[in-house]
Amino acid sequence: MTVERTLIKRQGSYLYARAFAIVVILLTVVYGGLGVVLAILTESDLDDVLDQIIFPILAFLPVLMMWLGYAGMLLAFKREAGYAIELGDDGIRETRAGREHRFIPWAGVREIEMDADLFGGMSLKAKSAFSEIAISNLDLEVTRPMNLAKIHRALSRADEIKNLLGKLKAAAPHASLRMNKLARKRLNEYALVDGH
Repeated sequence: MTVERTLIKRQGSYLYARAFAIVVILLTVVYGGLGVVLAILTESDLDDVLDQIIFPILAFLPVLMMWLGYAGMLLAFKREAGYAIELGDDGIRETRAGREHRFIPWAGVREIEMDADLFGGMSLKAKSAFSEIAISNLDLEVTRPMNLAKIHRALSRADEIKNLLGKLKAAAPHASLRMNKLARKRLNEYALVDGH
């Protein structure tokens, strides 16, 4: 059986996290503005050295923690963006920086699992006896930088993941198919909307 070569880069989470930069900046401005307003309105005696040191540190700490958390999340997702999933004639392969990390031949795919969550996320897993390779609709739909509104609109569609499910089922017809209730409901809704 011939399978059309498909390459899926795992960069959706990184692009989604990058789109949140505007939210983090906005929160920094709001929190900083509130800090300035409180400092002006509060009549505090800053003659004491401890007050001069501790008050600014306490005011700055939440902003610093928010930025450290955001930077850590970006770094983790940037690392994940080096992974890719490749569908080919011989099977499904997960690579990192061009080197094979995991491989499942089509004959070894025992189960295809589709899951959906309440926030619009959907994922497909190709499972063998010893390993699994997961593909998210975030990686299928978000392939370039977008603003948050466009990302959420893209995640509300299921065209790409439905096409991928069809490819996996055609390449591994012997594999059993499992779906959670929400995934089944979403696919039925999309089938009604698409008229298929």
